Amino acid sequence: MNQTSSHLKSRLLIVVALLAMLSSLTSCDDDPYFSPLVGTWEANYTDLGPIHPFDVDYFTFFADGTGTYEYYDDYGYLCQMYFVWRTRNDEWLYITYEDGYSTTCYFRFYRGYLEFSDDITFSAYTGYAPA
Repeated sequence: MNQTSSHLKSRLLIVVALLAMLSSLTSCDDDPYFSPLVGTWEANYTDLGPIHPFDVDYFTFFADGTGTYEYYDDYGYLCQMYFVWRTRNDEWLYITYEDGYSTTCYFRFYRGYLEFSDDITFSAYTGYAPA
């Protein structure tokens, strides 16, 4: 019985080790639940300076990979579009809007702000503050 118990313990240790290895190989890059993007972000500035109040827009990222984009139209009405999103390598953001339009951009966090840019050098960008 003691030998069986020892054999069972070593098998259990192997299973636990394999599970630990498998869990370390999985990546959270494409899992929105773990993303620091989750929340509402309000446009605050660009690389050229502050944003005019009529040009402010908002992104809300939900943990399930959906979100909303809100902006003011030419008449001053707040409009809303739904989208799905995902990230890759904590630098790329993929968004597909409800009308089928898709966009990608780089993102980074800088001094508590979320910045979006079309290029990796962030020579032009828009900064969003937590709303």
